Amino acid sequence: MITQLTNFYVRTFFWNVRGLNEPSKHSLLSSWLYSRSISFGAFLETHVKEASKHSILSSIGSDWSLIDNYSHSDLGKIWIIYKPFIKIKVLFTDLQSITCEAELEDGRTFYFTAIYASNDEEERRRLWLSLRDTSVSFGLQNKAWLVMGDFNEILHPSETSNANIQSTTRGMRYFGDFLLDLGLFDLSWSGPQFSWLNNRPSAPLGKKLDRCLVNGSWIMLFPSSHGLFEAPEFSDHCPCFVKFKSDPPKFGTRPFKFYNLLLQHQSFLAKVADEWNSSGSRAIFLSDFGFKLKQLKRPMKSLLRDNYSDIEKRVAAPYEDLCFKQLLALNDPSSTNIQSEYTFLPPSDAG
Repeated sequence: MITQLTNFYVRTFFWNVRGLNEPSKHSLLSSWLYSRSISFGAFLETHVKEASKHSILSSIGSDWSLIDNYSHSDLGKIWIIYKPFIKIKVLFTDLQSITCEAELEDGRTFYFTAIYASNDEEERRRLWLSLRDTSVSFGLQNKAWLVMGDFNEILHPSETSNANIQSTTRGMRYFGDFLLDLGLFDLSWSGPQFSWLNNRPSAPLGKKLDRCLVNGSWIMLFPSSHGLFEAPEFSDHCPCFVKFKSDPPKFGTRPFKFYNLLLQHQSFLAKVADEWNSSGSRAIFLSDFGFKLKQLKRPMKSLLRDNYSDIEKRVAAPYEDLCFKQLLALNDPSSTNIQSEYTFLPPSDAG
């Protein structure tokens, strides 16, 4: 039973935290990891010197083990931390990635790669080539494989708020070809449309730079796994944590129901158009389409609540008023009283 519960709550994460040297971040990160029951994951762009890594890691938590790529970078661009009940074996490291084999307590094995891609396009191409070689060397295309991190590249113009980018670039095509070759695709996820903001009020820019990718074998092993991108807090990148198994529905929750009567409301089409357009550009990918549909739930609920909630009471009040005016007209059949009654009747009945 302990093993079942442990594996039910196995969760991973990745987060470009832009420097772990600031002591103020340590307690925040510790709380974030604890509150989400994280089992393992990756910090990216740590900017921590190797001599300081153990002291900083211990301030985040005493029970974490560490894998890093200081052999390729003086500032250890990637940290992988993990709990004792997960067995981790390093398969390959380079400047932009670390690939590991992981075994859970129940014996299930999977593979994961943490990515911190370069800002330089040519360096990223080297990463795509390296990951192709890694996939072939360890036969990862036929094994459950999770590839997560900051890819510093987008797949489609819709993944940036820059309106000047209307077509795919060479870098996007290289990235897309790499994913196609390795059979990788986005894990089902929820969260904001973009995962990075430049935080410049005068020239704001957002991009989908952070991704959680999986292959078909991963879905076979963890069919209900799901990624959640959250608010970036003190970073300019969103953190993402991945549940290997989705939580069961909470007691009392109800599925969203769409009522056909909303179609007849005069504001329906305008509300749908406004929300659809405000939640990003065209939905090229299924994940984008799903995000847009989810964004429609709140305005539809508001439209229903504002116009049709307590419908019995709304109908009862006019009915009582109509009966009163009919009795008034019967007692005093003046033009005024009869005309007052007609305002409550459909045209076919008023004559």
